Amino acid sequence: MPKGSVRAGGVQDPSVDTAPRRLRSLETPLSAEDRRALEDLINMVKSRNPYRLDRGGNLNLPGISPIQLGGLNEQQAVQRLSVEPSLVQLDVSLARLPVEKTGVAGLKPFGYDLFEQAPSTFSPVTDVPVPADYIVGPGDQFRVLLFGSQNRNLPLVGGRDGTINFPELGPIAVGGMRFSAAKASIEGRVTQQMIGVRASVTMGDTRSIRVFVLGEVRQPGSYTVSGLATMTSALFASGGIKPIGSLRDIQLKRQGTVVRRMDLYDLLIKGDTEDDAKLQPGDVIFIPPVGPVVSVEGEVKRPAIYELRGETSVESVLKMAGGFTTEADPGRSSITRVDDQFRRVVLNVDFSATGRGQSARNGDAFRVARLRPQLDSGVLLQGFVHRQGPVAWRDGLRLSDVIGSIDELQPNADSHYILIRREMGADRHVEVLSADLVAALQRREHGGRSASAPRPDHRLRSGAGSRADHQTAAR
Repeated sequence: MPKGSVRAGGVQDPSVDTAPRRLRSLETPLSAEDRRALEDLINMVKSRNPYRLDRGGNLNLPGISPIQLGGLNEQQAVQRLSVEPSLVQLDVSLARLPVEKTGVAGLKPFGYDLFEQAPSTFSPVTDVPVPADYIVGPGDQFRVLLFGSQNRNLPLVGGRDGTINFPELGPIAVGGMRFSAAKASIEGRVTQQMIGVRASVTMGDTRSIRVFVLGEVRQPGSYTVSGLATMTSALFASGGIKPIGSLRDIQLKRQGTVVRRMDLYDLLIKGDTEDDAKLQPGDVIFIPPVGPVVSVEGEVKRPAIYELRGETSVESVLKMAGGFTTEADPGRSSITRVDDQFRRVVLNVDFSATGRGQSARNGDAFRVARLRPQLDSGVLLQGFVHRQGPVAWRDGLRLSDVIGSIDELQPNADSHYILIRREMGADRHVEVLSADLVAALQRREHGGRSASAPRPDHRLRSGAGSRADHQTAAR
């Protein structure tokens, strides 16, 4: 049967292995012609195993109308096949097989695996420095060290009115100030009003703030995070962004206005955290649906599905994919695109030159071809030699240049019988020559003059085909 998995509620791996094993025992014997037809059907079905259910959940067997198996488990699928008129005289078994997706179907959207293993706790971090631009608010704790004529350590907590109550000095306003400004204000007040005393101010425990994470996230809602939290901290707290959410237009809203937009690709590809803004109480992080996307497969370093942001060139898409591998053939690549008439067309594009400048469109499928595995120019040395492998071809190259000494041969090699195999002409027909290596080396030692053999040292040449034109083999 088709290969894949079927289960109640829907097909998970839409492929299964179907095997009509034998004819059932029938009360009415079959005629020789009917038996032959059923045997042909069995062989035809088996020869095309395994099968994959189509998008509609149908099993398409040769010579039989489509059979609906979507939504059935294995036992139900076998029962359904057993009542199919074309198969009713056969014993049919069905086995689920794993399906490994390839090509565009096997690509994953880029970046979403960042949230697959979210941290198990989001407790406030207390062992990191507080940045100078941190905005002080209610609940923040200051540690004031007095030294000089007095030596004391004062823990002071910001109140809801935005002040701290300093003994002997009274309330000092710090709410809404940057930490650097609040530190300077406290230390200045101590120096001015307390004779012979100086102060050193550091930040203790920071307050917790409540923010909202909404839109296309796994667990939208309200979250309590550390006062040092950033946009990415809140995203992790919410379980991350769903595959239908945008990674390139993460919006930070404050009092109904978008104050920052973060492109997570900058963090993932460049390591740039510039737009990962710090949060304030009441902030809203909103994730809109994903924007235009393109897929890149083939010989690139990061094949995946990428989201576009604004006008994006082909060159930018290739950079997101990490560039070409060493086996890429940019000159023989393609883009599958849905045109303005809603037709799916294939465009041949040279990604190494002019093709890089054109714009990518939503739904484009880029495919970077792989170089041919064969040798395009050179001589391949094989057989009973110590150093097998390709040799660079040059005009006038001879056998004695490829094998320069008898010492290059392994023991028991026949030095008087060397085969040269060539592919000639546009049809690449094969021509095989034989040569005497000993005579070729003697001819070279005598400056090309030899009385024993007229021309034993064959001149090698490079063909016009796409393969290495010949091979030299020592037997």
